[in-house]
Amino acid sequence: MSSGITRILRVLIGGGATIAGGVALFSFGAIVDRLRVFSPDGIIDPYMLLEARIVLAGLLPVGLVILLWSFLKPPLASVDSRLQALSPGQWLWSLIIASLLFRLIAFLTIPVHLIIDYEAYDELAWTWAQQGDYLNAGQLTGYWPPGYPWFLSRVYLLFGHSPVAGAAVNILLSLVIVLLTYFLARRLFGEKVSRWTGLIMALFPSQLLFVNLLASEMVFVPLFLGALLLLANHRSPERLEGTTVFAAGLFLGLAALCRALVQPFWVVLVPYFYLSAHRWTRAARNTFLLVLGMAVVITPWILRNEEAVDRAAISTNGGINLMIGNHALSGMGWNEVDTVEFNTNDPSREAWIDSVGFTRGRD
Repeated sequence: MSSGITRILRVLIGGGATIAGGVALFSFGAIVDRLRVFSPDGIIDPYMLLEARIVLAGLLPVGLVILLWSFLKPPLASVDSRLQALSPGQWLWSLIIASLLFRLIAFLTIPVHLIIDYEAYDELAWTWAQQGDYLNAGQLTGYWPPGYPWFLSRVYLLFGHSPVAGAAVNILLSLVIVLLTYFLARRLFGEKVSRWTGLIMALFPSQLLFVNLLASEMVFVPLFLGALLLLANHRSPERLEGTTVFAAGLFLGLAALCRALVQPFWVVLVPYFYLSAHRWTRAARNTFLLVLGMAVVITPWILRNEEAVDRAAISTNGGINLMIGNHALSGMGWNEVDTVEFNTNDPSREAWIDSVGFTRGRD
């Protein structure tokens, strides 16, 4: 590809990303109406608007880097030389301080958002802290995966019913995400790449904006990264120990209790286990140990839900989410329609709603 075409593409892509990110960050109202084209009934719920704004705002620094790459190369080369010159200890402390500082600024300047799922997590956690069980409107529930509500309930037990305390704890969770990403990148790609990876994670806007959201991702991501870090034995993957694989399974099981969608992830790892050792027996052993570790963590909760809400699953919202995303008017958000004749959040009929939701979603 000629340099002229490359330059044109850089201007188009970088300029478009910069404009989109800048508008989302400083004048989001100007594009809200234009987003409605993606929603057949013209409705966009506040949750989707917030998520859209976070994603689009993240395009701003990416676009600026692409657009100004020719000008940024010399200073970035200087930054890189300084970055790589730091000793491992100096770099690690610099990463920790920078991550904490920018997250503290976000915490102090951005209000805590309690809408849709975030509001539900807050209520579920406070109820769990008060009554010692996972309840929704006085009924035993399994509608949302229990991991984050349980974690947040422990925070509320320590500090009282304060969403701000939950956001403050997110600062530490976000720091863990930065560090685990750095260590994972170092194991896979070496020190030079990992230092830039850590720096980007420390400063990236969406990572900062998530601090003040009571979101299950804040616990899910560290657990998931922890599992990947255990498995990414880059230097000698063929010697991956059984205890390490089992421990990774425990982490994935805990992650599944925060976000149930990670349950089938073990399937992705089967070819990894084989390619690491080029032996099907070793791949089969590692797959078994991984699934066993997940099962140790997940099975008790599944049995609890079978008894409490008559549904052998981590959560009972899979069916309704499948239906919401696939009915005729599905778009940017909940998009409730007249054909849904039941209360999708009725805590007394979770199993039935889940079953009907799966049927209608498949249809």
